[in-house]
Amino acid sequence: MHNSAGVDCSDHEVNIKILLAKAVASGKLTEKKRNTLLAKMTEEVAQLVLEDNYHQALAMSFSSLRTTHYTGLYQVYLKELEASGIVDRAVEFLPDDKEILQRKAAQQGLTRPEVAVLLAYTKIHIKNEILKSDLPEDDYFSKEIILEFPKLLRKDYKNYMKQHSLRREIIATQLSNQIVNEMGITFVYRISVETGATIAEIIKAHAIATRIFEAHTLEKFIESLGFKISIDLQYELLHYVRMLLNLSTRWFLRSRYMKDDIEETIEHFASRIKKVRSIIPQLMVGSTKEYLDKLTEHFVASGLSQEDAYNIAVYRALYISLNIIEVSAAHQFDLLQTTKVYFEVGAKFNLVWFRDQIATDSREGHWNSLARLTLRDELDALQKLLTIVILKDQSKTADPVKLIDAWREKHIRAIERWDKILELLHGSTNVEYSMFFIALRELSDWVHTSQIIEKKLKKRVKNYL
Repeated sequence: MHNSAGVDCSDHEVNIKILLAKAVASGKLTEKKRNTLLAKMTEEVAQLVLEDNYHQALAMSFSSLRTTHYTGLYQVYLKELEASGIVDRAVEFLPDDKEILQRKAAQQGLTRPEVAVLLAYTKIHIKNEILKSDLPEDDYFSKEIILEFPKLLRKDYKNYMKQHSLRREIIATQLSNQIVNEMGITFVYRISVETGATIAEIIKAHAIATRIFEAHTLEKFIESLGFKISIDLQYELLHYVRMLLNLSTRWFLRSRYMKDDIEETIEHFASRIKKVRSIIPQLMVGSTKEYLDKLTEHFVASGLSQEDAYNIAVYRALYISLNIIEVSAAHQFDLLQTTKVYFEVGAKFNLVWFRDQIATDSREGHWNSLARLTLRDELDALQKLLTIVILKDQSKTADPVKLIDAWREKHIRAIERWDKILELLHGSTNVEYSMFFIALRELSDWVHTSQIIEKKLKKRVKNYL
């Protein structure tokens, strides 16, 4: 159990000795030089172990802090692990459903030892699933084996790493540790339930999201703030990183990019995110903008510089760039113009209000969570659709406000109908998800229908001429 849950020197030493034994056997290395190398690497191996265990301890602390909030999710997850024969709650002294419900009523979650056990079993399960897949053979993930070894070996012994007898196991362990330490115990399970994706697919999507948003750089910066800001604030900052990666991983799993080369996908999105990330905050309106300003003030008051506070506060909002980049690339629209129109569509059609209502909804339960996620997907799809038809329909002006106003005037009956629906929603004291779905679907259907009619009219005119 220990070696799967955490890392000690023996793990690294065994892998290093196997590698060097092959080097000696091939004649590249003498026994004497091997022993010298081992002695030189002692401190770095210890440092690798400390880093591994630091991130695991951080994951346990982060999860322990939030188990009360996610008691229901942990209950479902434990049942799934037990039903799959992965864990025996009685043997591991994990709480049964009755005990969990009692704790929930008392606003208590899992204890830290229970979290540690669950963390270990989660890593074991994910590692085993990776080994069943072809993920360790992927060119992008095969590089992970290098992280297992000290820098002293990474250049001259790279080929021996590729031929390592435990290569697949090392890669699977690295990937399992990374995703659980960075995203938490229930992340993979929850995303799998929401999307139907395999563990290998989730790891691929998460890797893309992590790279394009440079998450590791921001995480290292947050970790460097230890003893400079409160531990609670550090956890809060890390939570914002996780929120973005959570939504982005899910976005990629539902996109067409999962079949593309990972490096090409990363380059495609990363280069474009750099272009839009500076203007996105300037385009925010309403409560979203107010939330950004308040969050920045909160971080500054807690000890961060104005610049660092602002960069972290705006980080979560970068998720919207995925939709913008997709629309721009698919239809060869100018990226900055697409960004401006996309945000203006959100304001002009009151889609920002819908997002605010979803964000502030606190109803618990699996189906309520899925409903909110599905509503966000519907909003994304509708906002992308409106952006596309408006940019295609109006090309005489670069002003996004004039573009949208012209389109709205052209489709005045649909807009009047939409405004009436919004009026009913705004006047309701108890807004249900079903009302949201109906409203969004009606506008979406109308836009689709109008597009079909316009295409038929253009075809008739062309035929006539």
